Amino acid sequence: MVSQAVQGAIINVPANKLLLGISLPSENPASLKSKINIARMYNLKGIALWRLGLLSNDMWSSLEATAQAKKLFNNENSARD
Repeated sequence: MVSQAVQGAIINVPANKLLLGISLPSENPASLKSKINIARMYNLKGIALWRLGLLSNDMWSSLEATAQAKKLFNNENSARD
């Protein structure tokens, strides 16, 4: 289902401008890894995690093993730069 939604979205929006939103209360380590891999497979800009504070230790481990963090802003520049 997630792959179909991504396929539908990239018809109208370039993949490199899309984030895959993931609602953590309904995920487990395996499903989190699967969704991160879907974002990677379609070359999406990245993922967005909803309710980050609900990540279990197993989910953190899955996230660290699967995703690569990207720094969006540094402290010296504002979002407008």
